[in-house]
Amino acid sequence: MRIMKLQVVKRFGGQMSEKLTEKEIEELRAKKQAIKEELYDAVKMEMFEASSKLEGIEYDKIPGTIKNLTHEELQGYAWWLYKRVGVLERERKFSKISRVEVIGSKGREYVRYFKDNEYMDHDIQDDDRTLKIFIEKNDE
Repeated sequence: MRIMKLQVVKRFGGQMSEKLTEKEIEELRAKKQAIKEELYDAVKMEMFEASSKLEGIEYDKIPGTIKNLTHEELQGYAWWLYKRVGVLERERKFSKISRVEVIGSKGREYVRYFKDNEYMDHDIQDDDRTLKIFIEKNDE
């Protein structure tokens, strides 16, 4: 791999030099990386704030750091995150489902249509031997 050196004019106490030293090149690379990371973080933060606003999340209520939360605040925040992730997952997986049907050897054994404010969730329990379907109300 060919190493390219930066060709710039630089002043050293009144003297002119056309090449940077390896140390100066490394310092510039480190500064470039720091600027890149800072800009990346700023853009990521703006995108997070915008997406939070679109999802109805009050950005100023999100804690700055978890380690500064009390036990009760941490429990509340964890519960909020759990519910929010559940809602987003249901929306993704089950957004178009409007009924549940159980089909046996003789045909439909059970049919349940959802009301407007209901949604379906599921869980596999009992060492993966039981599929449970929950029909719940959307209380958001």
